[in-house]
Amino acid sequence: MLGRSLAGKDARRGQPWTQSVLEAIRAGPGVSSEVLAGRFDVPRLKFKQDVAKLKALGLTISLETGYKLSKRGAAYLDWVQAGPH
Repeated sequence: MLGRSLAGKDARRGQPWTQSVLEAIRAGPGVSSEVLAGRFDVPRLKFKQDVAKLKALGLTISLETGYKLSKRGAAYLDWVQAGPH
């Protein structure tokens, strides 16, 4: 179900973005939204809105500065990166 929800978000955007944002947050917990938005070449507000969508699914946690993956977000990435299912 979660994979289907994320695939729908990717499809509505017309490009995959959910997994790459989750991976960037995993790689840099606490990195500011401004820095992360710059890595994706999107406006900061748009990036924050995207992360809020992932947070609503229980995948991310907001920190004082930046974000980190929740246990669910980390487990999802581990599952995806484990290969075909």
